[in-house]
Amino acid sequence: SELGCNTEEEAYLATKQAVYCMLTNRDVNEYSAIGEEGERTLNALKTIVTNARNSNQTKVSSELKISEQEKLWKIDKLDSNYISKVFTVTANAGISDYIVNIKNLNIEGSKLVDENNKEKTKFTSSEKFKILIPIQEVKQDGNFIIDVSAKVATKPVFYGESRDSGLQSYALTGYTYEDGNGSKKVYYTKNETKIIITKTDDKTGEELEGVKFNLLDENQNEIYTEITTNEEGMAVIDNLLPGIYYIKEIRTLEGYQLYSKLIKVELELNEETTV
Repeated sequence: SELGCNTEEEAYLATKQAVYCMLTNRDVNEYSAIGEEGERTLNALKTIVTNARNSNQTKVSSELKISEQEKLWKIDKLDSNYISKVFTVTANAGISDYIVNIKNLNIEGSKLVDENNKEKTKFTSSEKFKILIPIQEVKQDGNFIIDVSAKVATKPVFYGESRDSGLQSYALTGYTYEDGNGSKKVYYTKNETKIIITKTDDKTGEELEGVKFNLLDENQNEIYTEITTNEEGMAVIDNLLPGIYYIKEIRTLEGYQLYSKLIKVELELNEETTV
């Protein structure tokens, strides 16, 4: 009705000929009408061509855009053993359900999930997706690729060869959707959550080698035992999960008194604490 046509057939013919005029640069004044149906169709044809030739619009892209909700990886709110990042998928037109494929994420235990941590690969257009990576498996810097695909409502018109060139030299058809794709490279960094223990003589400042410690979790259960200081009086416990820990001295050097109190340490993600 917006074209002034009474039937779909009139609108289809006007649209088809308008596309042909645009492709071949044909003058619409070469057309003539027969009857009222013809007049309506010709007027619609002229309207479409005039609007198209005066327009600066271009075809809507079918490219999909993948966006990170936050720049930094964070401890997952539902499972603190993982770091996570949330992503959205958008386009310049409506999209159908989209499919996510993760490539080159070679960290054991990584997951592609929805915001409730349910593993899946297909998401509705309004859903966000999340990637989970086990914190203690992130032992070096790296990157991976996210590929997404969906049908995008660009409403394309396809122009091609006719099955019978004797009837007409071209064929036209329209559709609501066309294939859309998008890709994004995502980076992550090594887990740097660590505790550094240093042991020196209180009076001389001498670095004490061979002092042993145990590391306990927040419930004071042993995680690592007999952590021993080196010749620099230092012991490093790295690749830890964020959280609360206790350090217990279990053996010291001859002539020194054992430190009997537990040392409490609270760690954030990628925090380095020296005690």
